[in-house]
Amino acid sequence: MQPEVFKILTDSTTRNIFGVVARERSVRLTDLMGLLDENPGKDAVSTALGNLKDRGLIAEESAPLKEWAVFYVTSQGLDAERELRRVIG
Repeated sequence: MQPEVFKILTDSTTRNIFGVVARERSVRLTDLMGLLDENPGKDAVSTALGNLKDRGLIAEESAPLKEWAVFYVTSQGLDAERELRRVIG
């Protein structure tokens, strides 16, 4: 796993969001908020989603309303998920 990917996944909020998107494969923002283990707040979620998109682990399909945007795991994200499961167990 690339060091910058590992670094962002050390943050519990980012790891939690990535885990949900990877498990669901694609999820609307409104549904994502309901599937999180904790409610980190909109700013933290926005920051985490931005970091995950910047690293190519997830992508966003925009919608007329931000709440309807769909986030999906990329092939790079699937590779990272497999490696994370291998390392963490």
